[in-house]
Amino acid sequence: MWKKIGICQDLECDERLWHAGLSPDGSRCFVGGFDDAVYIVWDIRAARKLWENATYEPPAVEYPPLTNWVDRDGYVVIQEGPAAGKYRVFGLYYNPGRTFDEMRGLKLEVDISKHMLIVVEAATCRELQRLEYESFSGDWAFASFSDDGRTIAVIEPYYITFFADDVRR
Repeated sequence: MWKKIGICQDLECDERLWHAGLSPDGSRCFVGGFDDAVYIVWDIRAARKLWENATYEPPAVEYPPLTNWVDRDGYVVIQEGPAAGKYRVFGLYYNPGRTFDEMRGLKLEVDISKHMLIVVEAATCRELQRLEYESFSGDWAFASFSDDGRTIAVIEPYYITFFADDVRR
């Protein structure tokens, strides 16, 4: 069973959120804002900002300039400091979320109209659990497992909601 373990609100880094990226172990999350093009790394358990990069002026484009940040495997890599590590990015314009966990045979579905994350047993298509995620806009939402499959993040324009399995809590 999965349980909500926290949120990161847009006010932590920006006015609107467009991209998230879980660390492989699901303990941290890279967050890409839009309006001010601020990037942060969020410590999920401690519910606090570990790192911020707001040293450049946002260009006049329609989405955050993550091209220089995302490698060919879909990760943002931060080389040093408290947020050192890699983060698998997903969101509006970079990478689909990791919605299938091969190890457990689970897949994720998002019901945007009801603000629900649905955990499904992939082999049988049987719904295992419905989890409500924080949602303000209802415009869009994307979900992803961490690489180890033990943390789930759901991003929408104003919140990222985090869930963990029973083992992780």
